[in-house]
Amino acid sequence: MARIFTGGDLHGNQNGEYNKLSKDNFSEQLSLTKEDVYIQLGDFGFVWYYPESTESYKRDISDLNKIADKKFTTLVVPGNHENYDIINNLPIVEKWGGKVYELVLRKHSIYFAFRGEVYTINGKTIFTFSGAKTSSEANRFTYAQFLSKEKVRKKKYRYGELKKVIVEKVKLKEVSIWDQEVSTEAEKEYARLQLEKVNYKVDMVCAHTAPSYVIKELIHITEDTKQKIECDTAKFFDEISNVLEFKEWRFGHLHNNYSFIDGEELYLCHYNKPPIEYI
Repeated sequence: MARIFTGGDLHGNQNGEYNKLSKDNFSEQLSLTKEDVYIQLGDFGFVWYYPESTESYKRDISDLNKIADKKFTTLVVPGNHENYDIINNLPIVEKWGGKVYELVLRKHSIYFAFRGEVYTINGKTIFTFSGAKTSSEANRFTYAQFLSKEKVRKKKYRYGELKKVIVEKVKLKEVSIWDQEVSTEAEKEYARLQLEKVNYKVDMVCAHTAPSYVIKELIHITEDTKQKIECDTAKFFDEISNVLEFKEWRFGHLHNNYSFIDGEELYLCHYNKPPIEYI
């Protein structure tokens, strides 16, 4: 039977996270096929630059081709650090019994989960829900701000200390936050309807974040981490987790490896480890 693996944040390999998918670290891939699925749990980051950023965009496409050409099939459940302008404008196709966004590349495709969808992958039912609220929006600018050509305040730091504030137009390379990271009420309702179809019972949940009560159990609460707990998506997951039956909830976002057991349900947070198989 085909296999399912899950893995955490990659951030476009900004900090070498792509090494988790190397053949040395993820040796299981040597025996996989395109029937096997690797589910990436958000902050994928390889769909980042707009075509106007010519060289950076070309680098993204080159990296995406390398991922797509691996022996397995990749399904991304987008996080908060993603270019939703591009992802949400990809063609929507049917796969694994639900809607996905398809990024067609040189020889193969990478798929992005449709928010709130339930898939049946290799005999396992998997509920997916993308997004999370970015904790800090300081010095993060939108594509709309870039297009407007209006001047904004930018804080300049050195060694972690604020040195000065300048006022100037947003550069394209500075675009790093997208409104679509936060779910709408329509998207939440879509998720409820899909879960009703499976009587609120799945094998696994794949998301970028977790219910707020789980996050409270896993991290030390500071002003920054407090925002992860107060995230609208995490609060929506509080609602969902109260009525949903599942075996495992896998997620990223917290930049650490955690596990938390609530009754018979396992919450597993990925970060700096190779993909983990779901059995």
